[in-house]
Amino acid sequence: MADDFIMGSETYTPQMGGMSTKGTQKLLNIFFVVDISGSMRAEGRIHAVNEAFTQMVPALRQVQLDCMSEFELRIAIMTFDETARWIVAPTPILEYNHEEIDCSQWVTYFSRAFRTLGDKLTRNEYMAHTGKIAQPYIMLMTDGEPTKEDNYKPELDKLLENGWFKSAQRFAVLIGRDTINSPSARAAVEKFVSNTTEGIINAADAAAIAAEVQAKTIHTVVNMTKHNVIDDLGGSSEGGSDGGDDGGFGGFGGGGFGGDDGGFGGDFGGFGDFGGFDDGSFI
Repeated sequence: MADDFIMGSETYTPQMGGMSTKGTQKLLNIFFVVDISGSMRAEGRIHAVNEAFTQMVPALRQVQLDCMSEFELRIAIMTFDETARWIVAPTPILEYNHEEIDCSQWVTYFSRAFRTLGDKLTRNEYMAHTGKIAQPYIMLMTDGEPTKEDNYKPELDKLLENGWFKSAQRFAVLIGRDTINSPSARAAVEKFVSNTTEGIINAADAAAIAAEVQAKTIHTVVNMTKHNVIDDLGGSSEGGSDGGDDGGFGGFGGGGFGGDDGGFGGDFGGFGDFGGFDDGSFI
């Protein structure tokens, strides 16, 4: 594979063999990291997560149809408890049919999820593409803090050195009132998200889980595909916000993400800039 280089808010692979890749669709990976520990059975939580996928996928398919010439949307799902595994490798959204996710009887290890996510956020794995790559979208869903035996911080620090992760739109859904009100649960995801003000989503009950997961995902992906389309010179081909309710994401074209965005904002409407990161971190 030819060496990638950074331009604007996407990476380019200049060519594959003798074939130029200019003008191909940008790859937009949508990653979900889902807690399936035993407590997710309570209060219909895992059922609501499944309902969110069932409702969300048709909407994402419509987004794909609306931006077919510019983006290729792929969905991938990891589940985790004491271990972590990818149950869906990156799959074109038009080909994806959701299968029910079930819970285990085990406890929650964030470290295993963070390590497994980082292992695939590389050019040789899930970020492999012969053309342009948009910032990934990553959503973590959990109903509790990690088990006390889980020393997850070193794995999270390592993940934060990964350029794909740093540049991604990252969210965490805290499920259940106990989790929402737990300082330690909130602290566990604060460094995972892009922005602590908008990135941590509270879902107190089953109805809120389905509604919040679907609404945040569709809203963000629509905005990424409509407002983060970059022309061949690396400049934005969209001129600012459509004026609608953007849920705290700030004005497109320079407004930023809202709050302390940890590097987001700039010329690409709050969706980050690959050019602001060390190319060596895009492993």
